[in-house]
Amino acid sequence: CFDGANIWVSGRAGGNVTKLRASTGAVVGTYSVGGNEQIECFDGANLWITTGGNNTVVKLDALF
Repeated sequence: CFDGANIWVSGRAGGNVTKLRASTGAVVGTYSVGGNEQIECFDGANLWITTGGNNTVVKLDALF
């Protein structure tokens, strides 16, 4: 998922989402979302991740 400045990548089985700076590919951070993340969506301010392992939706502040 692209938020205009960064690329967010799901770890899929690891329960993590990694934020990469789009201009360099450098890792900005890795965030735990609770398991088996499947879909990422950016709404202009937040990143939304669905998790299949526990059937939840996680909201991350994209500026975080």
